[in-house]
Amino acid sequence: LKEFFNINPLMINEMRGDGKWYSVYPLGHPFMMMFGAFIDAPWVINPLLLALTVLLTYFLGKEIYDERTGRLAALLASLSPFIFFMSSEFMNHVSTLFYAMLFLLFFAKTVRGGKWYAPVIAGIGVGMMMNTRPYTALALAFPFGVYSLWLLFRNFPTHSWRMALLVLVIVC
Repeated sequence: LKEFFNINPLMINEMRGDGKWYSVYPLGHPFMMMFGAFIDAPWVINPLLLALTVLLTYFLGKEIYDERTGRLAALLASLSPFIFFMSSEFMNHVSTLFYAMLFLLFFAKTVRGGKWYAPVIAGIGVGMMMNTRPYTALALAFPFGVYSLWLLFRNFPTHSWRMALLVLVIVC
């Protein structure tokens, strides 16, 4: 019954009078939920993304610091009540966290002079985060954009192609 879903401003009913309903949320999270719908189990997507996020947390800690820090970070992430709570529902917080960790890991690899695919994956991470929670993506990516500009001013030839590739992927 449409009366149960008339939650303004979260759902727009019959915006154009054509009988269709529209959500105010971007397509990043429904895109991920689509994979669960293909196998008739959309409930599995957020817990799966949580597991992948814990794995990305391990690799990020290992990339920035060392193996021990990566293990501790993954342990703390896997024991976080907030992450458990958010992964047990259909909201977009877990997919945003997954995209953010993907961005952070491959941004660190990009800055350290990683392979050509590092800025591409970092760009995909922040681009998908922009398509899931735009203001969260802006708040997270802004300091890294400032840091990227600082790196470019400091050593333009080394970082120019990496940052250009990162921005190109984000824009596309």
